Amino acid sequence: MAFEMKLLSSLEKVFLADNLSDKPAYRAGSMLRNEVFNFQVAYRPEEGWLDKAVLRLSSPIASFVTLRRVEVVPSQMPAYPGLSDSGYITTQPGLFPDLLLPYAQGQRLTLVPGQSRSLWLSVEGDIPPGTYPITLSFVDRSGATLAEDTFTLTVIDALLPPQKLLCT
Repeated sequence: MAFEMKLLSSLEKVFLADNLSDKPAYRAGSMLRNEVFNFQVAYRPEEGWLDKAVLRLSSPIASFVTLRRVEVVPSQMPAYPGLSDSGYITTQPGLFPDLLLPYAQGQRLTLVPGQSRSLWLSVEGDIPPGTYPITLSFVDRSGATLAEDTFTLTVIDALLPPQKLLCT
């Protein structure tokens, strides 16, 4: 099965029709000890029909990583006609990646050929300072690895001060 995988920043949006090779790879990052760090793993099967796969995560800090599926939601009017600026990704109606749903490691993902999707990873907790690999592998139902990549996360031995900005 032709299968593409790419590690992306949490600031990237992965639309169903996106070509992953057009997106900048994001393979390393850093966080303070009491910070929450997010990134994505995008995937796109090019053949097969509604095949199933699982994402496997291997890391010394795996217990601090939460996985979520990024699901698309309809947007009938992403911008008011004639009132948008150049800051919009698109002003056309469509399906937008927005909803984060729980994903348990080992849960089957439906792979739709020609559709780009992503999983959202959040790293949070009292992690000792250091540099940690987070290896992500997509595996098909026969156990064969479709794609694999490693993100490197550095945890800095410092804390964010208590926040004064309240958001309710």
